[in-house]
Amino acid sequence: MIRDLSPDAEGFTISALRDCGVTDEGLLLLANKCPKVKVLAINGSTQITDKGLNSISAMSDLEYVSLERFARITEAGVFQLTALKKLQTLVVSNEVFSSRIAVALCKMSQFRDLGLSRIDGCEDIVAMIRSKRPDIRIEIMN
Repeated sequence: MIRDLSPDAEGFTISALRDCGVTDEGLLLLANKCPKVKVLAINGSTQITDKGLNSISAMSDLEYVSLERFARITEAGVFQLTALKKLQTLVVSNEVFSSRIAVALCKMSQFRDLGLSRIDGCEDIVAMIRSKRPDIRIEIMN
């Protein structure tokens, strides 16, 4: 699917990949063929690892990243996304969210929205974000 993108694909600004079997290599191709993507939503991948997140962390126009139901990404991989200078919204599972990521997001003046799959284990981190940056909207999606 991603391999078949036409040369005109570099103008894409939105990419939603749901339960489609995308891999790290597919994310590298997406980053190379569609560098202007602003919105990236990936749902349900058992093949993407931190290596794939490294590829998308180089997509400098990304403003919205949603990574739901991932089996093989870690906190270190998600932390790479804090290098995105235009990132405004991040949606992730609470299992890969940490205080280190929260501190980095709080330092990003353009960051506005955080979505977490659950609050379990993140209560103190959420409280810290709310105290440092009350302007950040936090949604807990149970």
